[in-house]
Amino acid sequence: MRKKLFELIFFIILITIMVMSLNMAILDSTGMEIKPFTLLKYTFLIVAAIAVLLSYRIALAGAGVLTAAAGIYAYARHIVIPAKVFSYIAEFFTWLPQYIVGYASFELKYSVIFSALYIILVTLIICLMVFNRKGYGLLILLGTAAFAFFWFIYVSKARLYMFYYLSAALVLYSYNVFDRKRMEWVKSESSIDKYIEFKWILNSFIIVFISIAISQFAVLDIKPVQWNWLNEKAIQVFPFIEGWRNDNLEGNGFSFSSRYDISRAGYDTARLGGPVNLNESIMLTLETNAVDNIYLKGRVKDFYTGSSWRKNKKSDVLYNSESEIALPFGSDIRTYQRQIRITHQKLITSTIFAPNTLNRVDIGSRKYHYDEDGEAYVDRMISKKDQYTVTSRIPYINVNKLRQIETAGLVSDDYKQLPDNISDRVKQLSLSITDKYDNDYDKAKAIEQYLRENFKYTLSPSEIPKNAEFVDYFLFEGKEGYCTYFATSMAVMLRASGIPGRYVEGFLAEYDNSFVRNVPGTNAHAWVEVNFGPYGWITFEATPAYPLQGFAAQGEVATAPIPEPTPSDPAVPQAPVEQTTRDRNLEMEDEEGTDTDLQAKKEISLTTRIILALFAILMLRVLYLLLKTLYLELRIREASGRHYAVRSFESILRYLKKIGIRMDKEETMREFWFKVKYALDEEYKDGDEI
Repeated sequence: MRKKLFELIFFIILITIMVMSLNMAILDSTGMEIKPFTLLKYTFLIVAAIAVLLSYRIALAGAGVLTAAAGIYAYARHIVIPAKVFSYIAEFFTWLPQYIVGYASFELKYSVIFSALYIILVTLIICLMVFNRKGYGLLILLGTAAFAFFWFIYVSKARLYMFYYLSAALVLYSYNVFDRKRMEWVKSESSIDKYIEFKWILNSFIIVFISIAISQFAVLDIKPVQWNWLNEKAIQVFPFIEGWRNDNLEGNGFSFSSRYDISRAGYDTARLGGPVNLNESIMLTLETNAVDNIYLKGRVKDFYTGSSWRKNKKSDVLYNSESEIALPFGSDIRTYQRQIRITHQKLITSTIFAPNTLNRVDIGSRKYHYDEDGEAYVDRMISKKDQYTVTSRIPYINVNKLRQIETAGLVSDDYKQLPDNISDRVKQLSLSITDKYDNDYDKAKAIEQYLRENFKYTLSPSEIPKNAEFVDYFLFEGKEGYCTYFATSMAVMLRASGIPGRYVEGFLAEYDNSFVRNVPGTNAHAWVEVNFGPYGWITFEATPAYPLQGFAAQGEVATAPIPEPTPSDPAVPQAPVEQTTRDRNLEMEDEEGTDTDLQAKKEISLTTRIILALFAILMLRVLYLLLKTLYLELRIREASGRHYAVRSFESILRYLKKIGIRMDKEETMREFWFKVKYALDEEYKDGDEI
């Protein structure tokens, strides 16, 4: 009974690791807003419940009886399930098949029921295989295939999750092999070391862990043989796979639900901060007659945790290409129109990019969503070479009128939220900067100026301490960072000063003397917006490596005509990518001798160092065993006569001991030899003669 309980707990732990690994991959691919610890807690409870039910038939029968009793009680008491619950479930099962095949985006409102169903299903499949002692190889194969799929749809940590999954699955497989061996030993009445089970599990775990850790260095950019005709046929049958990762890594999104996130360009958004390597590939191409820099909004986030940003749920409205979105401007605000034709290059996402304030999207026959934050997105992926045209209405700005607007009561409290761990010194600094001004516009500009003038831009800042609040560390300790540092700090300081603000991610398309602008991944950017009532949301630029955002007064907007593509060459030529303002600023830093960014990029990450250390330990262990074996064999070869016999016999005893056969002190040689023959089930007649 004790052994069975230990085995059950052992299985529950390993199955939980396997299911949780799949959970994290699905969490990353869908964007569900469920905390990993919460997911782990409920995963463990579901795994434990199913494991107990499958292990103990009495528990399974009891669960059936309780379920039947609950149904009878509900019927007797006339407990009625609300109609909206049935409606929710019906909508879920209508949406689910469309999402699975890639024709619908993930809906956050279904997060709980979706996660509960797949956890139960996956756990049931794994538990049935584990407790029936069958299908371990299939379990490993299916898990590997699942994580390969997640990698193809741009779950960046798929390899790490596969590492955890395979570690647990292979240890389970090893334990199953041990269990079969143990039954053979018992059947043959062999003597068994009482600690053999623990030793087997420990050694198998170490070997599996190190082996899979080494596999993390596997090269993934080997270019396969390309059969274009087969690619085209496959995409015709399954059009959603066009957005998958391919041999050229043409794509920078993940999953079918892929709303834009700045992590696509190399930034860490799960926990802000740390060195970053940006993607230099061309993500978007713009065609516009504007001659100024354009902020292309992708994602708006309003909830700050102290280490990251996320988006509160917002309602949205469905539009088509003929519809016009209502504008938020006051009746006395004059605006000008900006029209941009956008072509996706190596960016695969469902987000539609546009400057403030979007008025219309022409994306052919497809419909699009537009939410309260001004985000636009479609239900299916926009992949490479897909094109759409956005039309925005931008207000002419009168700064004196901005100074007359109080922002506090204009927007919801979502844009005022601050976590409890914001330090007093952050609040005091914010107030000390803004107290000298009597209007919100000048206060916002003062915070913007303070950040631009007192902190350094770098792509390789120091790591944020684990328990540190991000903004506090940046303002008082680190004092260097990139756009997410500056935008987050400005948003927090605005809120600490009583000014609602929001954090925005997208791209900055800088003017490069051409009607066609190529926007590389290095132009992914984060900034801040403040709502000024009749003027809508106004952009502020706190990052010093980027130019200050200017305002157009009436009659000041300069444009140039866009030439139409000729019929003979329907593809619009792309202008060469010129050096951006940020690149020029970084070059100036390099000329001054600040090469810390390059040095930081060359440093090996902590994870890599740990894996290399484990590999070195394994190699040292192998070398030690080889040298030890060579030394013992040399001793035997150099001996002669009686010494040769003694050392040879000692060597035999040592090897027998390793497989659990020991010579007891009271045993004679003949008794021990018969025990060896019985344990190994061999005749060994030469041994009898000796």
